[in-house]
Amino acid sequence: MHQPGSNDRVCGHVAIEAPASQDDVDTWHEAAGAFLLHMHSGLSFAQGGRLQVAHEDFIAGRTWTATFFAGAGFAPELPLQHFLNHGPFIEALVNGFFEKGPLNEGYATALGWLQLPTTFDEVRFLSAMTALEVIVDTQLPKTEKGGMMKKAEFRALRDRLYQAIDTELGVEPEARDIMKKKLEDANKKVLSQKIKALFKHLAVPTRDFDDDTIKRLTGVRNEIVHRGAIPDRNLIWREIVLIRELINRILMGAIDYKGRYCCYVDREHERTFPDLEIFPPASL
Repeated sequence: MHQPGSNDRVCGHVAIEAPASQDDVDTWHEAAGAFLLHMHSGLSFAQGGRLQVAHEDFIAGRTWTATFFAGAGFAPELPLQHFLNHGPFIEALVNGFFEKGPLNEGYATALGWLQLPTTFDEVRFLSAMTALEVIVDTQLPKTEKGGMMKKAEFRALRDRLYQAIDTELGVEPEARDIMKKKLEDANKKVLSQKIKALFKHLAVPTRDFDDDTIKRLTGVRNEIVHRGAIPDRNLIWREIVLIRELINRILMGAIDYKGRYCCYVDREHERTFPDLEIFPPASL
């Protein structure tokens, strides 16, 4: 008989001690909470599933405050790190917090989408794609989110197009309004452009993700959203794995991680980041 594994396969604790010279307890407590949230998000990605926090203890002077949390862990799925190799990843997370600041809230939101329980692969794909879009949108600098044209140039083009629509007598008034509203979004960058911009910003290697592959992923998303299925369901796990690889690389680039990680593109194996060389198997 097959016995299901426990969701809570990882256990441990993180302890932080304030310096003796610390006077402002509330400020320190808030900063410590931000650090713990940062570590929790990063380690959840490494684990490939939600890490349940049972309780939090805060000791200040002679007061001990214990906060207990309801909930359960989430079974690991495509973990970023081997469970015996968390050390280097933890070190990168710690250094990343103090050098660049905490992971933004987009990662915590993305985790929720990645850990959405479902038996439908199409839902798993869409939730992973949503997680990717959240991370790209929150991680990409504002300077890279601008339109494809300068605002002034686009407004001039938009006004000419408005005029052309208004002078087209064969178009119904309602249809004209719809066309004009669609033009408002015509200058926004599409997801594939944002992904490439983020890769460049974080110096993330683009191997396995040429233009055709990125466009295919967005095309599959559109097929599922508009038609409820894709032409070849047998390939959907290939796409799910690619999205998870995209997210993992963005995370590793964000914390400047360097070292081994678990990759599932083509097959399950270990690579080194950022050079993406396949790690040679251990000899017996």
